Amino acid sequence: MTSEMLRYMIAIADAGSISGAAATANISQPALSQCMAEVEKELGQKLFVRLNRGVELTDCGRIFINNARAMLFVEEQMALDLAKLKAKEYNCE
Repeated sequence: MTSEMLRYMIAIADAGSISGAAATANISQPALSQCMAEVEKELGQKLFVRLNRGVELTDCGRIFINNARAMLFVEEQMALDLAKLKAKEYNCE
């Protein structure tokens, strides 16, 4: 599972709909639906319940999204720290 896929799942959760998330993430709705299906298949769990007017997180979905947010935060912090190391902003002797 890629970081991009995690971002897409978070976008769906935040928007409460696949079409809304697709617009925000600049991806087609069918491609985003396919991504969601791939993630759910890989996990063997439903992350979202489809409703008449969007989607809602399942209990498993809430766990997944919380962890996805944490993983992406750590990834972003790592990228910032690596950039600072390369720029010799840290004194690591």
